[in-house]
Amino acid sequence: MTLPTSLITAGAALLAASGAQVAGAPRVSGAAGARPVVVVASPALAADPRARAAIARAGAQLRVPRSPTEQLSVTHLFAARGATIVGAGLDRRVAVDPVAARYSGVRFVLLGERPGLARLRAALRAP
Repeated sequence: MTLPTSLITAGAALLAASGAQVAGAPRVSGAAGARPVVVVASPALAADPRARAAIARAGAQLRVPRSPTEQLSVTHLFAARGATIVGAGLDRRVAVDPVAARYSGVRFVLLGERPGLARLRAALRAP
C-alpha cells in the first residue's frame, strides 16, 4: 500500500471506531442523582419470571451474558457508567476483580451462583 492509501484506510477505521463508540449500549435508567443498577444474571435466574418482575419493579436493567468474556464486557461497560452491579453467577476472577481494580468506586453486590428471590430483592433495595 502507498502512504496516501494507508492514511485513508487509517482515517476510515478511526471514523468507524468513533461511530461505534457513540452508538454503544443504551443509557442506564435511574432517577436523577441516583446510581443506576444493572443485574448481570445467570440464565437460570433470568428465566425466573418472579426475578424478572423484581428487577423491573426496581427499575434495574437485566443483562444475561453467555460466557465469562461477555460477563467482563457487561461489567466493564456499566462500571464505566457508574452503575451498581448486582451479579448472580459471575466469574469473579474474570468479570469482577479486573473491573473493580480499574474502577475503584464501582459497587458490586455479588449474590453467588444460585441466589434466592429474597436475596435478589434485598440486593435491589440496598442503595
